[in-house]
Amino acid sequence: QVGFILQKLAHRDQESRQKNMKQDAKSADIDADYMAKTYCSWRFILGMVILIVASWGHAFLMPFLDLTLMGCNAAFAIMSSMFLSIRWLGERFVPKNDIAALVCISTGCAVIVMNVHTEQVTYTVDRVKELAIGFRAIVYYAITLTMLVTTIGVTSCYLRALRRFELDVDTYDAA
Repeated sequence: QVGFILQKLAHRDQESRQKNMKQDAKSADIDADYMAKTYCSWRFILGMVILIVASWGHAFLMPFLDLTLMGCNAAFAIMSSMFLSIRWLGERFVPKNDIAALVCISTGCAVIVMNVHTEQVTYTVDRVKELAIGFRAIVYYAITLTMLVTTIGVTSCYLRALRRFELDVDTYDAA
């Protein structure tokens, strides 16, 4: 959550700088300048580093993690993210949506905890190594990598389409 908040703050800093500056440059120059100043800022880079470290940690630990712990941790992360975005990013709390989301997340977490297996499972170092390079772990790594590459590709296509749309709107407004 901290990584996402830092990246959002980097975008907001650059947006406020652009609003304060009057630029008579072309739209492409403004976009390139905006991207360079945003994505090279210390906040954005630190946020990205935090996200990468957390993602690799999840990718390595996921095959061995207790799903109950993971479910509760994810529920807490989602709820704390909502409160942090309200506090630090100035997001609005919409009771109709946010309370419903909190109830659904809390209920889902409670159902997971109520259905948990209670027997203890211990792993040796050799067993952890075996599981880390086992078939299930490799399939998980492959699926995660595929989803990452797909997300990057789809996001890239989406951003190109968005830029074209913005240019079309600017052209239409100028006409």
